Amino acid sequence: MKKAVLLFGGTTEGRALFDFCRQNGIPVTLSVATDYGTLGLQENKNAVIHAGRLEETEMEELLQSGQFSLVIDATHPYAKQVTANLRQACKAAKIPCLRLLREEGDQSGAMVFDSAQLAADFLAETEGNILLTTGSREISAFGALNREGSRVFARVLPVEESIGACRQAGICGRNLLCMQGPFSADFTYAILKEFQCRYLVTKNSGAPGGFSEKIEAARRAGAKVLVIRRPQEDGLSFEQVRAYLWDWMAREEGKGR
Repeated sequence: MKKAVLLFGGTTEGRALFDFCRQNGIPVTLSVATDYGTLGLQENKNAVIHAGRLEETEMEELLQSGQFSLVIDATHPYAKQVTANLRQACKAAKIPCLRLLREEGDQSGAMVFDSAQLAADFLAETEGNILLTTGSREISAFGALNREGSRVFARVLPVEESIGACRQAGICGRNLLCMQGPFSADFTYAILKEFQCRYLVTKNSGAPGGFSEKIEAARRAGAKVLVIRRPQEDGLSFEQVRAYLWDWMAREEGKGR
């Protein structure tokens, strides 16, 4: 039986690789955490999508099924736990795992913190409104800064998981900005000015995450930028993964002869 690629990630790169495989007849299953990650993607008999968050044991069961001979981890650069779980599952199943790395953006001039909590601790000693563009997973660290419900503004994806995390942190109403990015520098600048934000908190999510546009918007608005440091890891570029896929496909076809 011809085996397939198991691709993880509803990221820009993950979606692009899924389309690449689909268009070139490379059998692939894309695993994304939510239905939101499937928007705009097309399936066919060789390119299918699995929507739903997988725990490590579920990953292992999927990899032990015998359907796959290659795994590509194209999850978000900050998805440390998912990447760790995936590597462990691949090790147990003895299946190679490629990590696709996204290039970092230039963060010179920004304040860089090792965690969201350390950034929040710094902000606790300051005054002025804050725009969070970190995604919902780090929102809880900033809840204590929003005791009066007016200092912190969060821009998150318009999905229930993100909205719920913000509500638990006390961020709601006009302080909750639900929308799909990436955004232009002009748009982020307008938000910073509208809500008189003196600080912008973000991750170094590179070009696909609009990182340089955030930096530019903050500079123009006179806001200070706080960056949560990206985890350091080894991996391959998009072009390297794509080249690897061609070689993998040739090997798989050779096995079928």
